[in-house]
This record gives sequence, C-alpha cells and structure tokens, in this order.
Amino acid sequence: MNRIQRVVLARSAMRSSVTERFLPLGLLYLASYLRKHHPEVDVRIVDLFVDYPEPAEAAARIAALKPDIVGIGSFNVDGAVAHRVADATKRALPEVPIVFGGPYASCSWRSILRDRNVDAAVIGEGEETFLELLRTLDAGGDLSAVAGLATRGAGGIAQLAPERPFIADLDAIPLPAWDLVDFAHYDFSFANQYLFVERRNAVIFTSRGCPYRCSYCHHVQGKKFRARSPENVIEELRVLHDRYGVRDILVQDDIFNFDLDRAKSVCDAVLRSGMRFNWSFPNGLRGEIFDDELLDKFKEMGTIFAAFAIETASEQRQKTLGRRSQIAKICETIRKCSARGIFTHCFFMIGFEGETREEMETTIDLACSLPLNSISLSIVNYYDDSVSPDSGEDHRTAFTLDAITGYDYQTPKSQRSSLDDAELLDIRNRGYRRFYTRPSRVLRILRQTPNRSQLVYKGWVAAQRAFYGRPRAQSPRLEPAAAAAPLA
Repeated sequence: MNRIQRVVLARSAMRSSVTERFLPLGLLYLASYLRKHHPEVDVRIVDLFVDYPEPAEAAARIAALKPDIVGIGSFNVDGAVAHRVADATKRALPEVPIVFGGPYASCSWRSILRDRNVDAAVIGEGEETFLELLRTLDAGGDLSAVAGLATRGAGGIAQLAPERPFIADLDAIPLPAWDLVDFAHYDFSFANQYLFVERRNAVIFTSRGCPYRCSYCHHVQGKKFRARSPENVIEELRVLHDRYGVRDILVQDDIFNFDLDRAKSVCDAVLRSGMRFNWSFPNGLRGEIFDDELLDKFKEMGTIFAAFAIETASEQRQKTLGRRSQIAKICETIRKCSARGIFTHCFFMIGFEGETREEMETTIDLACSLPLNSISLSIVNYYDDSVSPDSGEDHRTAFTLDAITGYDYQTPKSQRSSLDDAELLDIRNRGYRRFYTRPSRVLRILRQTPNRSQLVYKGWVAAQRAFYGRPRAQSPRLEPAAAAAPLA
C-alpha cells in the first residue's frame, strides 16, 4: 500500500449515566508520540464524546479527513458503538485499515477480531505499538510480528503477537497534543460529576500502572507502577495553566499514591509552583496508603474531590478478587478526608458470582455508615472472552453486538449472584435510597459542595439514585434491534 500520510484517531462514546465528557487523553498522548517519532504523518482527532453523533455521521466525519488508517479507542461500555462506527467507516473507506485500542481492545481482542470491519487491535499501551504498526505498513511488512498487536492469522483466527514491554521512562513521552482538540468542548457541565467549579478542566496522568491484581481491573497500563518526575508533571501543568487557561485538574492515575513519598513530592512541587487549581482524584487512590501529611497536602493544594474504593465489605471476597483491601484503614482515611471538608466518594460493587443477599446488605450497611458525600453501587457484569484460539471455536463466524450491548455498570447484563436481576436491582435501589435520604448526608452534601450553583443538580442526581437507582440520562443512541444485527 501507499505510505501512510494521515492518521485519524477516534474515541468511541455511548451516552449513558456513567460516562463523562473529558479530554481524550490516551489519544492525545498517542498523537504526540507519533508526531515526535513519525513526524511525516498528519494526525487528527475525532472525539465522539463531544456530541454523540450517530455512527453514520461519525464515519462521515472520519472519511472527510481522508485518512490512510483509522484508530478507534474504546472502553468496554462503549464497545458496541465502536463496532457500529467501524462498520460505517469501513463502508465509506473499504481499503483503509481500522485498528481498535483502549481497555476494550486489551480485554476482548478475540471477539473484536471476529468483526471483519476491524483489522487489528492494540493491546496495552498504544504509543510504541501503533508507531511500529505504521512503520510496518509503510514497509509492506507482516503485522503479525508487531509486538503488542492482535491480528488475524490462518483461517481468520485471532492471534496475539508477543507482549510489548511497557515504557519505563514516562518523562520521555512528549506532552499530550492538546492543540488537536478544542478545550471549549470539554468545559464544565453539571453532568461532569467530578467537577464542581465552572472553569476550564484537563485530565492528567502523573503515573501509569498498578501492582495490585484486582481481577476486575484493566491491564492497559500494566501491573508495575511507573511514575513521572514531579518536574515533568509541573512542566505539563504550566502549559495547561498558562497556554490553555486550565484551572480544574482531574488526576486519572491508576494509583497516584502507591509511592507515598513520591505523591507528597508531587503535591509539594504543585504548592511551590504558585499555580492554583481545583484538584479532583476520581480514580486511583489507595486508601490504606494515606497518612495525615498527604491528606493535609491535598487540602492545602485545593483538592475538592477524592474517590476511594472498598468494593465489597466481605473480607473473603476481597481475597477472592485479589484486592485484599484493609477495609478498616480505608474507612479511617475516608473519615479523615471528609473531616477536612473534601467531597468524598467511594466505589462499591454488588452482583459478584454467588454473592448472597446478606453479603450485599453488609456492603450497603458499610457504605451508609461512612461520612461520604456520594457512592457508586455498581453491578458486576462478567465479560466472557477467555476462549483460547486453540480451543477449536470458530472465530470466523459473523460478529454481532448483542452480547456486548448494555454494559454500563448499572444494568445487570450478565451478573452471576445468587439473586435474579430484579432482586439485585431492588437491593441496589434501596441501597441508594438509604444512603441519600439520610438527613445528615444531605447536610454534608450541602456543606461540602464547593460550587453552590451545582447543588440543585446534585440534589436531582441524588433523588434519581434514591428512587430509580441511577440518574435517568437520555436514552443511548444504540437501539437493541440494530445492536443484534451482524456486522460481517
């Protein structure tokens, strides 16, 4: 084929109660890496989170850019939409390779490659793998030899190349290509639950990877903690602050505080910099690793939101999941964080395989006993994509979207607890109702919400959770009838 001159990177998006509109940081890192190491290519971003277009419209936007290759990043919850976009794009650009990436690709590459519209899937970190993919295509080489890439082998069977080592020196990765997006598309909205002040925001990673081995977690960034230097983090913040006017920062590390001293050093560097942000930590904080000094630094540098994860109150199930949390220590950290006036959230999960009503009620009891401002009571769904290519299963059959449509952490798509779906939903809804209707909780939310103008919205969300079990978001654009149709 001709040399690749233009790369279009798209982020799949399905409108639901669990999705938020933030900068497509993974694609922006990939774009900057390609610019540095393959400067002859022109990289463009198409973020479907901006306005949730229909797949045909998304494909038209991609095709209008005249790409030589298309990469589509997706989480599992957006997987069905990613396939519909790939289908529409392949119809418009039948000769253009389509490559999937992100957590969905790393988790479900076998089933993804049953969709004949998808030509390959990047597993794990994408920067080095996608770069080698482009160079291999330019040279007319064999994609099956590209480490970290899943392709089709003989007979159309999915195959995975050798694993690619993760990037050790994160400071060597160029800063994200923010010039490829319009920050105004990501400005504050009430639906962004982690932001409480109406100012420009950005998402950052200060580290990658997490050494804990929770069975339900992604493996995109690996199981070894790798950290950027505080100086490199400040360099990024300076550009965001001075050039783009960012004042709200969301830290999306897998586990920001794994190295306690290093976490404090980052906070100290922020405080010395003279820049002032509102900080939110909606993702990767390990509650057992906190001490009073780090919590004080969080408060001093302007942290307005901190999320912790307990998941289940069952110590035995913690061990089964590979999480092995020290629940008492996490609860103590939550109490101390709340006492400092930081809006505090906690993640819980119900619907584990064989889980009983009593186990679920114990988890909800724990949630209601803590001085939290908000909680997530997610439903555990199981993705079945563990069949070996050597098992004899025919991976050449037409791929359908029925099996992956409807995953949003709030719908019992494939839960395996001891209860039926209706009973599980009833327990979840009553749990939210217990949590959000307690007068002391209402008062805490009123006191600790930094942006008073958001109180009406937060009250509406709390009421929806209390009486319906979830915010009643607009219906997803993906209809069940269309989802069941084969794409091949």
